[in-house]
Amino acid sequence: MKSIFSELIGQNAVKKRLSFYHEAYQKTGVIPSMLFSGQKGIGKSQFAKSFSEGLKRNSSKKDFLPINCSSIKSLDFFIEEIYAKQIRGRNISLLLDEAHCLPDDITYALLSILDTDNFSNRIRIFSYKGDRLVFDFSQLNIIFATTESNKVFIPLKDRLTLIDFESYSEIELSQIVIKNISKVKFSGSALEKIAQTIRNNARNAVMRSNEIQLYCNSKNIKTFNEKSFEDFLDKLGILPYGLTNSELQILQLLAVKERSLQSISASTGMSRGALQYDHEMFLLQRGLIEIDGKRKITLKGREILDKIIENEH
Repeated sequence: MKSIFSELIGQNAVKKRLSFYHEAYQKTGVIPSMLFSGQKGIGKSQFAKSFSEGLKRNSSKKDFLPINCSSIKSLDFFIEEIYAKQIRGRNISLLLDEAHCLPDDITYALLSILDTDNFSNRIRIFSYKGDRLVFDFSQLNIIFATTESNKVFIPLKDRLTLIDFESYSEIELSQIVIKNISKVKFSGSALEKIAQTIRNNARNAVMRSNEIQLYCNSKNIKTFNEKSFEDFLDKLGILPYGLTNSELQILQLLAVKERSLQSISASTGMSRGALQYDHEMFLLQRGLIEIDGKRKITLKGREILDKIIENEH
């Protein structure tokens, strides 16, 4: 039997767990409400889509409905525009993406809708403006997804089965690149070097693939080698490890002296939140900085910085 995730690369632990719930659904018709947690671009939405499209029982296939929670402004909107028009009476898998953006009134409603002591109890009744709304979990299943699980209301999180996504290895990133490029072969260490410029997630790997495809097509290149790689980096201004210019600026500041987050924020003009979640996390993952009270550049970080400066000259 073909796996429902056969087209997706990596995330083997996630695949095993979701495959278990998929197989259990075929027998029982029951799926727990789940919370997909992981960094931006890690593949949460794509895995939710593949999982949902594979759900089929008694010849009845589920439709997949993805909704970004930042677009849901109130409980009234959720009930009248989403539940009434898109969920009620349908066999559907609902993805609530960026779940940490859910308004409070919807969060509290979901506490009631998802609350049960009996996992096999599939019918939940929610009172709304005098009406009794039926949520039939033999037809409906809900997948929540977020990049910031720490911001999801704890009582709601406690009602959900956590599916935790991990970073991709360079081998997996290479496989994603190959899968998304046509009529181009890689030679030497070019593919390995490309993987080192990708920021640990599937979305960035696909974007890098698109850039390589465009580069090769524009130059009529059929084999992407080390020389192509160097020219590709130069043309697009791609830094080692896929660093952004903002991250390069942070390394340059730390090469002079250790700094507090507030000091880096003042020097770069970036907010503390942007520094922590958009840049520091990546620099820490790559082993280019460390935090011990203050932010410090590592030996590896200095080596990368020296390499960038050398290439500029």
